[in-house]
Parts: sequence; C-alpha cells; structure tokens
Amino acid sequence: MTRKPTRPVVPPTHMVVGLDQGYGYTKAVTATDSVTFPSVMGQARNINFRADEITSKYPGMTLLDNGDRLFLGELALSQLRTNQLRRLRARATSGDNEVAGQFRQRLMYAALGALGARANVEEIVHVQIAIGLPVDHMLDADDLKQNLLGTHMIKTDQIGFVAHVTDVIVMPQPYGTIYSQFLTSTGAFNPHHMYDRTAVCDVGTYTIDLAVDDDGEYIASESASLEAGIYMAQEYIAEIINEHHRERPAQRVVEEVLRTGHLNAFGARQDMRHEVEQALKPLREAVVNLTTERWGRGMNLDVIYLTGGGAPLVVDTLHPIYKHARVLEDPVMANARGYLNYALSRHQPR
Repeated sequence: MTRKPTRPVVPPTHMVVGLDQGYGYTKAVTATDSVTFPSVMGQARNINFRADEITSKYPGMTLLDNGDRLFLGELALSQLRTNQLRRLRARATSGDNEVAGQFRQRLMYAALGALGARANVEEIVHVQIAIGLPVDHMLDADDLKQNLLGTHMIKTDQIGFVAHVTDVIVMPQPYGTIYSQFLTSTGAFNPHHMYDRTAVCDVGTYTIDLAVDDDGEYIASESASLEAGIYMAQEYIAEIINEHHRERPAQRVVEEVLRTGHLNAFGARQDMRHEVEQALKPLREAVVNLTTERWGRGMNLDVIYLTGGGAPLVVDTLHPIYKHARVLEDPVMANARGYLNYALSRHQPR
C-alpha cells in the first residue's frame, strides 16, 4: 500500500492569545493550547543537585530578560525562599509603577514562551493579545496596553524568539467569562446563549469583580471591584497553622487545606474543616455585600455566572439569594478563554 506523503509541519508565525494575568495565577490560551502558572517570580539561584531534572519538571519557567535570570511559577515556589519571591500585587500602571509594568511584561514573556515552545514557533512571531483588568482598574488600560505592545525578546530554558505584539485588547476582567459564553472557540456568535442580561461574579485572589452585560452593552452602574478575595481565607489559614505548629506554611499547603479541609503535618492528617469554614466567612460576606449592593436580589438579571478560583467557595452562600447563579465548568480558565474568543471574533466576517 502506498503511503501518502505527510505534509511538513509549518511553524506558526502568528499567535492569538487570551491572557489572564490574575493576582494568583497567570492563564494563557490559544486555539490549540493553554498554560497556567502562579503569578510569582524571583531571581534564579544555583540548584546544586539534579538541576536539569528539576528545571525540566517546570518547562519554560526559567526566564532570561535584560541580564536577569528568573524562576517563575511553581519553580520559583519550589526553589526560592519566601523573602526571595515577588508576587503580582500592584496595579497595572506602567507609568506610575515601573516595577508592576515590568512584572506584567515578564509574566507575558513566560506565557508566550511556554506556548511558543510547544507550538515550535518561528524565530519571529506576530502576536495579538486580549487581556483583562479588575473593573475598577480600567483607568490603567492604556498604560497596560502600551506596556505589552511592541517588540519583545522571549528567551526561556525552552526557546528563544522575537514576539511582535501588534494588538492588545484590554477589557474589564469578568467580560472574559461573558465572551466565553457569548462566543464560540472560533470567535463566532454562540446561538445557544439565549440570555439578554448576563452578570458575572469573578472571585479572584485579591479582587472580587462584578460585570453586567445587557445584550452587548456594558452596564457600568452594576459593575464593580472590591479589594478582597481568596487571600483573606488563605491568610487566616496560614496564621492558624503557624499558631498551632510554630511554622509558617508554604502557599501550596494553604491552598491544599482550603481545597480539601485537611492538613498533612508531621506525617499525620489533621482535620481543619472547621477552621476552613471560619476562614471563608469574611470572603463570603464580602461577596454577598458587593453583589446585593449592585444587583439587589438579581430580579433583572437573566443569568449569573460565578467564575474565578473562588467560585466553588462561595456558590453555596450565593444560591439562597440568587437561584439563577451557576459555576462554570472551568471557572479558573473562563476569562482567558473568553478573551481569546473575543480576539478571534474580530476576524469574523461581518
């Protein structure tokens, strides 16, 4: 039997990326791939034993930029001490906060590097990005856009290439979730989305964001941000563990306790479900206060999507108030996928 000749794989020269630079995790998606990693970095250190094996466990998380060698994400959390780590906390203004602007650039470099390595991109790639900011931070949108636009050298332990970022779309953060439902993965209108007034409650690490869309129109009066989030529960859990065991737990330990209700300490499994419930009270109260202030009981909303890493933590609290609230299937990635959908929609025939 004669085999048909296989067509050579052509390395891509263009990338469209949905980029969600969350204060907890950075998420990036293309039409064929996705990457997520904690929004944390620090100056790289020498790993004196099995270094290649360790860095290969976290591909793309060693970044070289302007003479700095950096560890990012899980690699940084694994190999650097707490006082050597920097997290994404500041607002996005590159003009007023140069450090925050550089931090966001480097998160973009790591995301593009990881996606580009897996796609085996060309040496020069043209990139379009859609990204979000907390609702009350949208005054920073122009600064963020200018910070990410332009020509950037992407160099990681996996790949090196030049990224020409030619277009950056900045939208209120929860609109990613809205576009993940309004639009399909090709950017076309989703005929199965039948709602006119769509609301989103996005519970992130450091902010809670609300957005309302009325048949394509952004409703500012029913949208808002609150400087609150999962960190409130995380800090409570960390303090309780420190009080009981005289040792500050790593971030991954705290996240596991919130997720499972149990702590593995000194070779034993400790039940912390009561402490978790106590830790979540301020977060849940903050979500209820913000949503009821802006939406009342939601009578005029057709559907409420709960999204972000904190969505599963608050859904049982919100359901008695909002029967039409629902957690999306993948709430952590919903914004990034929606950003991508919107960017792709700009290429749809009109």
